[in-house]
Amino acid sequence: MKTISLFTLIALGIIETSHGPFLRPDFGANHALAAARGNVLLAWSEKNETGHARVHVALLDSAGRAISPARELPVLNPSRDAVAPTVTTDGASFIVAWQEVLGLQQTVAMTLDANGQSATAPQPFGVETVAGDIAPPQLDALSASVVKTAAPAPGIDTSAPHITQAGSKYAVVWSSTNRIHYRLTNESTRRITTADVDVNARPRIDCGMTNCLVVYATRGGGVAGFAFDHTRTDAPVQLQLASNARDTEVVMVTNARALITWYDGEKLLSRSLDLGGKRRATR
Repeated sequence: MKTISLFTLIALGIIETSHGPFLRPDFGANHALAAARGNVLLAWSEKNETGHARVHVALLDSAGRAISPARELPVLNPSRDAVAPTVTTDGASFIVAWQEVLGLQQTVAMTLDANGQSATAPQPFGVETVAGDIAPPQLDALSASVVKTAAPAPGIDTSAPHITQAGSKYAVVWSSTNRIHYRLTNESTRRITTADVDVNARPRIDCGMTNCLVVYATRGGGVAGFAFDHTRTDAPVQLQLASNARDTEVVMVTNARALITWYDGEKLLSRSLDLGGKRRATR
């Protein structure tokens, strides 16, 4: 497997179509993406004019262009900071969840329609707990048995596993020293061996009907990735996607179009990739 150049990327139809700067997240680079009906909802946390952190959202098209102004979501408790957002979708609407924190922390969620407009008021979930490590709420409704069949085998050195649905299966990706591993439900593990995998690679995966895209952090402070067809056994195509990039997220908007977003130290940026069906030309 080889790393392909920008020239080859263009020839394959895997091309950059847009970069869009977004507001700087004051609470680190954490942000989240989900796609519904051809649109993508981007959520992140930043301080407002009162000095409180609030979750903000922007609706993007499949090329990563903002099609609605960024806006602040309401909170359950105005005295708390709203941080660590995450987003999921049922295909027709979005669910945004976050943590509200001030001494105690509470998971809060609300529903937005496919146009990014509020469909429900913020609702609390679970019980309040003493604030500790703040992590995005887990919204993937995966049973323990499904996760077990797709996840890495016991005893394998893994870091930051990430799971998504791939057709009728589930796909999981994780990192170890100089390797990115990926595995489909009830299939053997496949791996990418490359010296540029960062110790905190934080791989992310999303899949369409046939195409999957994996992104991960490199030692040089950038983001790389690879695309593969989860219905075939072809070797994946490895991609160099961006430099000076942290905390990258990926979403498949359609089976042929993916959107990645990352934090460059000052702002969130987006990049659209057209995977098409041309990736198979590299077999």
